[in-house]
Amino acid sequence: MSDNGKPLHLDVEISREEYEEMIRPLIESTFDSVSKALRDANKGPSDIDAILLVGGSTRTPLIYRRLRELTSLEARQDIHPDLCVALGAGVLASRLAGHGIERVLVDVCPFSFGPSYLGDRGGFPYPHCYHPIINRNTPLPVTRTESYATARHYQDSVRIEIYQGEEDDALKNILVGDFLVQGLRPTEEPNEVLCRMSLDIDGILHVTAIEKETGKSKQITIARALQEKSPAEIAAARERLKVLCSRHSAMGSDNEEKFASDDADDASEPVASEPADNGVSDLPQALLMVKEASDLVEKSQRLLGGLHEEDREEAIDLHEKINSAIRSNEPAALKRATAELRELLFFVEGR
Repeated sequence: MSDNGKPLHLDVEISREEYEEMIRPLIESTFDSVSKALRDANKGPSDIDAILLVGGSTRTPLIYRRLRELTSLEARQDIHPDLCVALGAGVLASRLAGHGIERVLVDVCPFSFGPSYLGDRGGFPYPHCYHPIINRNTPLPVTRTESYATARHYQDSVRIEIYQGEEDDALKNILVGDFLVQGLRPTEEPNEVLCRMSLDIDGILHVTAIEKETGKSKQITIARALQEKSPAEIAAARERLKVLCSRHSAMGSDNEEKFASDDADDASEPVASEPADNGVSDLPQALLMVKEASDLVEKSQRLLGGLHEEDREEAIDLHEKINSAIRSNEPAALKRATAELRELLFFVEGR
């Protein structure tokens, strides 16, 4: 648009080399998605019999050449790249309208979804453990249920946080929703809570928490669950996560708590009631130490490629010391290695 708000008509001639250089990041990103799909299917390029090009963009010679480089196969261009896409859209529309069709298109979930829970991580109780209930590439629609349990004696409420992602540390995934279930039976024994997740082909995710003994339940609906999050949405999720983490840092101040995985060995143990052996007496402090160390290691790993050889070796050695301290529950060693790594990064970044 011009300064006066009127549209501009621009006609610019560029060379094929310039054009291909402009679109190369998009093409490589597409190939990354293809490689990811092959890994999910436990397949490799050698398992592919033929490649059929569809979609108008596949007319670009660069795509044809890159496919040949990556797979050693000559991609086939037997069909009209635009018409086959239109046909597929028509088949999908017919299916969604409830009409019988000969061809079957299967929608799959592009992301994994699940709740965080209290579990064991590196020898420490950790309230942000994560494993998916709905896994990536699951055909849609889908409904899955998993069982959890309250984590404290006489716990009468549970906060459920739902994440999108693949990492076993929930804080490295994207928070997509959370809600509080109150009025649970305050029993001394672990109280079983079912978490049911239903995802339809329209990308609407329903999450229901059910107290198994009484049937008491609460539900939230997360729209646009299948759409990739924008930078603004991810930033908002991170801010929401900071609020939730600050609540967890006050663990034990009231009876609200997360739930524990039903197969966790310590699901019936009260949280933060006793210090861990050879650990620190303040559980929130221990959790903070582990998180800070893990974040520092992650930051260091991103910088490894740009470090001098000696600095790189020292950083890798400190990574191993930090991971070993977490696994063996040695807070003093963890604190020492974390401080050394922080000092190294400060020195490196200040050059």
